[in-house]
Amino acid sequence: MKSDEYWQMRALQREAESHSDAEKVQQRLRMLYEQADKNLKKQIHKIFDAYVDYTGIDEQKARELLSTQESAELLAELRKQYEENQRRGSTCEVERSRLWVPHQPLTGSTQGR
Repeated sequence: MKSDEYWQMRALQREAESHSDAEKVQQRLRMLYEQADKNLKKQIHKIFDAYVDYTGIDEQKARELLSTQESAELLAELRKQYEENQRRGSTCEVERSRLWVPHQPLTGSTQGR
């Protein structure tokens, strides 16, 4: 085998090894991302279930309140009120009655339930 044939074959071998290693890394990353996704979904469900239990509202109502559209509308309303307060020079809080979150301390205790 000639020297340049050897180096050409060697380059192809190294390239094949590199692709094999990259595929292993890609598979490992995919597995890690899938596990992280499962863990995040599990945590979201735990938080959601705790919210439903804590507030006493039914699951369907909680889903409506936590929808993306509802959140976007609430954020827009809060920004609008903040800007109005800034124009008036007021530093008062947004009225609690206009927010859907019940006024309860988040102490983690279950007293009064």
